Amino acid sequence: IGENVKGLMTLHKGEILKKICSDFNSIGYTVYTKLFNVANFGVPQKRERLIIVCIRKDITQKYEFPKETHIDNWVPLSIAVPNLSIDDKKYYFSEKAVMGMKNAKNNMKRGLAQDLSQPCLTITSHLAKVSLNSRDPVLLVDREKEVYRRFTPREAACIQSFPNEFVFEGSEIDAYRQIGNAVPPVFFWHI
Repeated sequence: IGENVKGLMTLHKGEILKKICSDFNSIGYTVYTKLFNVANFGVPQKRERLIIVCIRKDITQKYEFPKETHIDNWVPLSIAVPNLSIDDKKYYFSEKAVMGMKNAKNNMKRGLAQDLSQPCLTITSHLAKVSLNSRDPVLLVDREKEVYRRFTPREAACIQSFPNEFVFEGSEIDAYRQIGNAVPPVFFWHI
């Protein structure tokens, strides 16, 4: 079983994925591919991922991808972020960062404050260094006062569907990297 970003499907006009599938086929595997949005499996995140399943040809059973469980019933971000305002100030963006975002060019994606009633945008591996002028999701704590913050590692883990008791090894930066690079466990359980 392989997992990759949606872009693998169109990389070099789809030739890379065709080559991967052809190579597995040539060494004796039947290859199945499908693009999924993990939100359709109850993960509070819009994260599109390509799944590649290869089964040896001598195994006659055909693989069927799982049916999506939450197509019209996405889990909201509020499940993972029950409180916008938190005490630890290290997760908040400075006034200077907010001013920089406000003064950025109009064509830049910036301040991607998430709607708590919807799934979150894709969680990335560099949330420790997230900027208000990036394409990364952030939280708008107070619209009137223009107070933004980034996700805590535990919130990011919850968005990825890790259980609360799951322990990440290393520093907080290491935890963000592990979380952002992971396949959401609830989604992969279905696969």
